[in-house]
Amino acid sequence: ELEKAVPEAGNILNATHGLGHTRWATHGHPVERNAHPHLDCKGNLALVHNGIIENYQEIKNELSAKGYTFSSDTDSEVLANLIAEGLTHKSSVPEAISWALSKAEGAYAIVVLHKDHPGMVWGARQTSPLVMGLGVGENFLASDIPAFLPYTREVVFLEDGELVQMDAGSWKVMDAATLAPVSKDTHTITWDVQSAQKGGYKHFMLKEI
Repeated sequence: ELEKAVPEAGNILNATHGLGHTRWATHGHPVERNAHPHLDCKGNLALVHNGIIENYQEIKNELSAKGYTFSSDTDSEVLANLIAEGLTHKSSVPEAISWALSKAEGAYAIVVLHKDHPGMVWGARQTSPLVMGLGVGENFLASDIPAFLPYTREVVFLEDGELVQMDAGSWKVMDAATLAPVSKDTHTITWDVQSAQKGGYKHFMLKEI
């Protein structure tokens, strides 16, 4: 299905950055409108989210009262619009993300893009896993190391309450609440992709069970 959809999406293979996420629908049916990434209602920023925003309905009600509209059933789209609301109070995307996360309750690993900042990617985590891979002229964010292991073995482990800003050639980690710089160590992964594969099981859920 993805192979069919890619040519229809136009000349996306010239893109220099992107994000995607495959997951089941925590809220709503597993249909396309509930699939990631989610946009804010003005189409300025895109977000993928793993986890659950427990107070999303309360936030959704508040944003709806301010004129925000929603096209999905997800808590993730609510968070995208909350960050957009943050940009009406704050002067930068990291400040808006920090503002939004201070109001969100629950678990999350998020990655955010904004159309006014091409090539820039932001990520943050609380409870849900998020790791950064450092390549040559390319950097990665993923929920697990095997996602980028074919491209780099240099890894930075992000902790709860941390926010990362990165582009293809640079990165920095901040405290998500204060935006103060956080010093991080780089780790070299010595195991290979095969060590992290399904080990003869049909899929990863069977392996986990």
